[in-house]
Amino acid sequence: MPRMTRPLLLVIPLLLFHCGGTVQVNSLPRRGWSKPLDRVFLLCTAGPSGSAFRANDLQERLARTLAARQVATRTWMSNILDLADADKLKAELVAFQPHYLLRISQVAATYTNGSQTAATFDLLLTEPGVEEPVWRARTSLSGSWGGGDPEKLAQAILEAMRQDGLLAP
Repeated sequence: MPRMTRPLLLVIPLLLFHCGGTVQVNSLPRRGWSKPLDRVFLLCTAGPSGSAFRANDLQERLARTLAARQVATRTWMSNILDLADADKLKAELVAFQPHYLLRISQVAATYTNGSQTAATFDLLLTEPGVEEPVWRARTSLSGSWGGGDPEKLAQAILEAMRQDGLLAP
């Protein structure tokens, strides 16, 4: 084996491990909550500019994985500075009649050399018309080459929901 090949073979697994990224989910359900999710409207708000791509990926994957667990979902993506779509959003909510609203807000993004390498999201689950949250979570996703794996984060969020009693085992 050529001399330069050995060090390269040692570095490749490290690079592959790092690009997979890490996820973290810290969550807290409402004390005494026991109703499972059944009809959820996912409202995702991303920051201005290019940070929306991680939020959008996360929202899509959460909707898909919730649907696979027999939870009816509908999604809405907006920019934090967007005011024009309020009437359209209201019409979507009225048409879907959700039992729960899951607000997903991208609250931080880290960039390295012009590429997003990490994102932090707040998730807030409420019942329409009720101020007290049902569930709250703060999540983070990191990794090079695009900020980690949103699928991995969606699975971690669903696992937290399951552990907190929002989803059946």
